[in-house]
Amino acid sequence: MSYTNRVKDVKRRTHSTKWSDFYQDDVDPLQYGTQLLDRIKQSLAQQNVQTARIRPSSFEWLLPTATCTPEKLAIYDRLYTEAPTVTNTQLKRIMRLESSTTLSPQLQSGVHYFYVRSFELTPSQLREVCDYMRESDEGYCEVDEWRVLLEMHEAHVDVFTLRYWGTVEGPRRPIDRHREDLMGSKLQSILGEFYRTLEALFPEILDNAEVHLILDASVDEEIEPLLRADDVERVLIEMSHPSSLLNRQLGGRYSPFLPNESDAELFTALKTDVWHRFRQQCAFPPDEMLDKLTEHFQDVQEYAVAYPQETGTARHDFTDSLKGMMEAQATPWQYKGKTLSVCVGKDITYTDYIAEKSYWDGGSRAGVLTKDILQRIVDEEAEANRRGGYAVNLRPQKSPWAFVDLWPWLWHRNIEQAVYLLRKYFTIVRPLIAVSFSRPVNGITRANFLHENGVRMDTFTPIVGEATIQFYSDPNGDGKDREHCAFINIGHIHHGRDKYGDQSKDLRRLLEATYHSTFLVKDIAMHVLDKHEKAGDLDSTANFELCREILRELKDLKTGSPYEQFYTNFDQVRRNCAAYFQRTSSRSSAEDVRPLLNGSGRLKLAALGQAEGAPHSNERWESLERIWHLNKPDLHLVIPHTTKNRDKWINSLMTLQTGQYLFLAVLGQVEVNEPDSYLQQLLSTFRPSGGEGRPDQGVEWLKDATQRGNAILKAGLWVQKEAQQQEDDVRRSRLRVHFPQAYQTAHDLQNSPIGIVSSSGIAQIRWHRGPNDDISVRASCKVAIPQSPMDTRVLHFTPEGLDILDASGKALRRKLAGGVESTASVPRGRFHDDPLLTELWQAVLNAHSIATPSNDDQAAVTRNWGAKGIPALTQKARKINPAQNLPVPAPEDANFILYEFVNHYFPNGGKFESITEMDMIGGPGHIERFREWIKRTEYHGHPYRTFWLENFDSDKPQTGLLAKNIPLYRFCTQEHKQVASRSRTYGKDTHNPGGKLYVQNTIFNIHGPGSAVDDIFDDKHGQSTISMRYQKQKEKKEDAKQKKQKTKKAEEEIGEASDEDSDATSTTTATKAERGKKGSRGGGRGQSLAAEGSKTTSRKKKKAQPVDEAAELRGASEVSQAAHKSSTSTEPKKRKAEDETGSGPSAQHKKVKPDDGYEPGGDEGGEEPGDEGSIGRQRRKPRRRNVRTGEAAFRTGEQ
Repeated sequence: MSYTNRVKDVKRRTHSTKWSDFYQDDVDPLQYGTQLLDRIKQSLAQQNVQTARIRPSSFEWLLPTATCTPEKLAIYDRLYTEAPTVTNTQLKRIMRLESSTTLSPQLQSGVHYFYVRSFELTPSQLREVCDYMRESDEGYCEVDEWRVLLEMHEAHVDVFTLRYWGTVEGPRRPIDRHREDLMGSKLQSILGEFYRTLEALFPEILDNAEVHLILDASVDEEIEPLLRADDVERVLIEMSHPSSLLNRQLGGRYSPFLPNESDAELFTALKTDVWHRFRQQCAFPPDEMLDKLTEHFQDVQEYAVAYPQETGTARHDFTDSLKGMMEAQATPWQYKGKTLSVCVGKDITYTDYIAEKSYWDGGSRAGVLTKDILQRIVDEEAEANRRGGYAVNLRPQKSPWAFVDLWPWLWHRNIEQAVYLLRKYFTIVRPLIAVSFSRPVNGITRANFLHENGVRMDTFTPIVGEATIQFYSDPNGDGKDREHCAFINIGHIHHGRDKYGDQSKDLRRLLEATYHSTFLVKDIAMHVLDKHEKAGDLDSTANFELCREILRELKDLKTGSPYEQFYTNFDQVRRNCAAYFQRTSSRSSAEDVRPLLNGSGRLKLAALGQAEGAPHSNERWESLERIWHLNKPDLHLVIPHTTKNRDKWINSLMTLQTGQYLFLAVLGQVEVNEPDSYLQQLLSTFRPSGGEGRPDQGVEWLKDATQRGNAILKAGLWVQKEAQQQEDDVRRSRLRVHFPQAYQTAHDLQNSPIGIVSSSGIAQIRWHRGPNDDISVRASCKVAIPQSPMDTRVLHFTPEGLDILDASGKALRRKLAGGVESTASVPRGRFHDDPLLTELWQAVLNAHSIATPSNDDQAAVTRNWGAKGIPALTQKARKINPAQNLPVPAPEDANFILYEFVNHYFPNGGKFESITEMDMIGGPGHIERFREWIKRTEYHGHPYRTFWLENFDSDKPQTGLLAKNIPLYRFCTQEHKQVASRSRTYGKDTHNPGGKLYVQNTIFNIHGPGSAVDDIFDDKHGQSTISMRYQKQKEKKEDAKQKKQKTKKAEEEIGEASDEDSDATSTTTATKAERGKKGSRGGGRGQSLAAEGSKTTSRKKKKAQPVDEAAELRGASEVSQAAHKSSTSTEPKKRKAEDETGSGPSAQHKKVKPDDGYEPGGDEGGEEPGDEGSIGRQRRKPRRRNVRTGEAAFRTGEQ
């Protein structure tokens, strides 16, 4: 069902049923509680969860009591059906909650506590979160539920609360669990995705998340079984509208797992017998191997203790007993003198590290699930071979499952050292098969330990369970790996992945099917070892030959039944799981984010050379000359290595900043038509010998997604690439962020590649500030936005700020007025907005012994602005006076500050609203932003800074200045809206005391750069320079002018007709009347207008009655003369009265200050100078009055 139809369906069901089917206003509270718990149990049972232990007596603290009011029952019902609409205040009415903060005391050890995390969002914030987390109908299903709730409730719900229910074991506190997740969000969980979204959109919400301990829900593991804790957590989740929660699972630590029967039948038909044969014939490893393992784990412990900032031993010691546990679980039992297999995990859990428990003995969910699967497979083998089952012993004694972690310590830092130690372990135990748990570990083992990079999940899934020959030793000088260092690598999805998902059957089915495949490979390996032992050549046969023989037999088996059926089914299981990941994985983590370079990738680039010395220095020349003589082909992709090209090649790299990678600079000069060409060149440089991307394969391999993914995996180098935006993409593109893969120290961040968001210019800098202290710092620079996926961007910190360089070392900076370039891509004058950026900038400079400027902001950013430039246009300006510097103001001009502000906040145009945050809830706050902009320290000392502050740092900002000056640089119109103020009301002495006060919101519609018109005061352009009042006056004037033109045209037509039909007497009379009218101007305007009015009316009547035309004209002349005589005799008295009222001609010559918005020199519908009957523009009001007088005189004449 589509999203739209789903909303309609939910609304229909909601409107038809007021409450849930078992809640009514008069229901008994105890009966309601019983029915509610039954509904929860029924839902859990449908999901294969054991519910026999869930009884009402165990949840009296949670369910309604006999005294529960209908209001509280309504809260229970809303929590069950639409939990995000229930606030924490309401939740506290039905549960005893206690806030958990950093000041809260430690909890009792050995007790399981339950808690809830809450995140409060307004409807607009929740909608923005939904838009960011998914496109249209794709992504997390929880987002669909949030959007449905928005559609249903946003009109009457002010705050939505999203929750996560969890459990913690004392002495840890709920706040500790929350902070741990903040430090390392779970990449594949809805909670981790939500955290990343809030970090990008609303970090203040993430910082202010509420964490509450549920006081009555604790479980003591010494008194009650842990299964009871599982029940409590599942009930809490199921009771709180689980489809809207940030929990993806049912809850509980030990979730049920029902295998697929058809998969089990297909595996049983293979008749493997790994466990039984190994138990019968395994042997303890030789003393030499044991001594080396002891020495190896001693080295692991010494490193962990020596580098606590990288391993976490500053927080928890790496004890001798912990070392002994790791050594014991990593000690392999052997089969026929060979280490049959080892399991390589990603890391040790925090709980197991503290308790010093092995993977098999600890309580991690991944370990429990693994033992559950292995026990079932051992039973299936026993059934296939008609033997009784075994109790699987996965402790070190007689187990084929030796286990070692990539990260044997707490923190995941210094991956190079971790890989080195893991490879050293392989050289000691020399395994024939390696089971690699997780994508990152498989990326290391499958790439022959040459780098630590992993692959994306949708690339990794198709190769899960695939057996490939790899090597764990460094290549020999001839480029071939040592044959005795070969092993078969089988990649497994980490079982912890099941913990953070929704426990999908597709995922669990693939986890078990992968073990089935691994058991088959082991069974074949044991047959091969048996055969060579029988032949007597096992000791002389290299591992490489054994591995080849194993895979050859496996390939042969795949062509016959039942093996062919098994692998056909296995391929389908992988495809189903890949489709599941594609449906549920988040877009921001799976597509928009691309790690640029990992640690080994940077080392490889460094091996090709870095720029030494300052640009254009002798030291730079000498270093490049040395590299030239090395003749590295990868550095001569553009300029061939010939004698005549030496200086040209050196000069092409002289502009790089110190430390920049030479290869990336060369690669940036390669002319390519497609991004794949860029990728091909990268892989051709970094690909290992053999495999995908060999020269004899051409570029066809690039078109195959699997081969290309494998090549990228082996290369250890990733390319910044943005997800393709769909037509129905509803997310805001400005929010898409590209993160580097790893946190780096301040020293390493200098000249490190960085990803730039193509829509906003944001760079996310991941800084390893100190032990257990990783932070993300943002910087924004739109001019650094890459123009193609092949563009390289590099961070470079200077005393002037932060520069972002291109591949050639050129700093990408803004151009100011007069072609002047800013001092840095992000000048340090902007750092005051972000204290973290200031701290990072200082740390990088200190790490490279670069002197930092004074900490005094005033001294640091004040510049010599020079003499005072051109002032801004005033609010009453009607022309560009004084003349402005166009199209860009000079730095010393008044409009320079406004010009910079508009370019920063409206780079592509937008709406500037004048309403303040005080008057409008959730308003844009543009006035406040402009006020803050003026106060920026970089404008200290600007000659017009005070001017702008005087006009905008007040309760009544002068937005008229914006209306006149923004159009100088952008096409800008304006509109006005009345908005009820949220904080201001009418005063006591007004007509509406305490009533809503409506304020005017002026909205400036600003277009993009280069849109300004030539004449901003030309009416036809409709710019904001023309006030709304003046526009209405102009429209009034135009209407009057058109009316006058029509009247004049009618008079001309009548005059032509009268000339043809009137006699000489009439002509003489009309001529005298006309002369009398003109001569009467000095005596009073009323007579002339009266005569004109009577003349016009008489001509209209004559046109209607042509027979009486001459008589009518004579009558009009007589009336005009009479009116002239009367007016002349009364003129002195009338003029005196007009002067006293201010409406006479003399009053019109007085200087009157126009009102706000009135345009001096405008004409309000009067006649133009020179027209018949006009007495000049400045006498508008008397003219109106005399027109009415003339009409009265005309009516008298008719009578």
